[in-house]
Amino acid sequence: MSDGDNSPFLIEDYRFLEPPRARSRRPRYWYLSLAAIFCIGIMTALLVMYFGGTTLVCRRESDQQTGVWSPLADAVVFEDINFANNFSHKSPYRGPPNPEIEREWNRLILFDPIGIEGDKLPRLNRSIVDPWTMATAPGHEREYIVAFEVFHQLHCLNLIRQYTWLDHYAVPPSSLRGGDRVGNRMHVDHCIETLRLSLMCNADITPFLTRNHDVNDPTNRLNAKADFDSFHKCKKWDPLVSWVRDHTWEKSNIDELRPAHHFKSTYDNHEEGL
Repeated sequence: MSDGDNSPFLIEDYRFLEPPRARSRRPRYWYLSLAAIFCIGIMTALLVMYFGGTTLVCRRESDQQTGVWSPLADAVVFEDINFANNFSHKSPYRGPPNPEIEREWNRLILFDPIGIEGDKLPRLNRSIVDPWTMATAPGHEREYIVAFEVFHQLHCLNLIRQYTWLDHYAVPPSSLRGGDRVGNRMHVDHCIETLRLSLMCNADITPFLTRNHDVNDPTNRLNAKADFDSFHKCKKWDPLVSWVRDHTWEKSNIDELRPAHHFKSTYDNHEEGL
């Protein structure tokens, strides 16, 4: 054996006897972490887009349901209530005319002026070039005068009520004065149409039930009685009135009758004046 053959093996020469070493998993773990972060980011973005889009859709649906823009929308507060509306239910708004009933109806009807800026007119589908009435009150000269449909509709409902009880007034109500039967009839028809349009536009799709009716009524084929005390989600009334009162520059006295009425008493022979 030559000196070269007797030379000791180098350590490197034994490496082929060692078992293969496992490759480091660190790079793989790093890629997995990156992939997980990427997936989480995508999922977060999708969730934000989904819920953000849902919120936007809900807002659009809400706008469509509640109507066009209105400054009074800031005062809207919803409440869940059961109507109290069976046939015999006592109400301060029902019955033959008397001072108390007239006062309660007049308290519902507010035509106190409210001003809006001109840039809001397009949101009402109106143009600034038309001759809309502008306010003259100090500090409101550049505002356009508006009222709210709900008060016009209540005025119309009150007018129809008064028309149906016209024989009970010693002096006809102001909206029906003058002895103009044709004009009065046209006014009433206008109000009927106003309420029809509003009822169909804001179609109340709340279900109501019927109860079994024990009375043997041949005209009642289902032998059932409607439950008109139905459950509703309503706009609270007082906050709307408070908002109008707080934002007008000309407050009417809602505690006085506008105008004074004289009534034919339903229960005795004397006239009752207010």
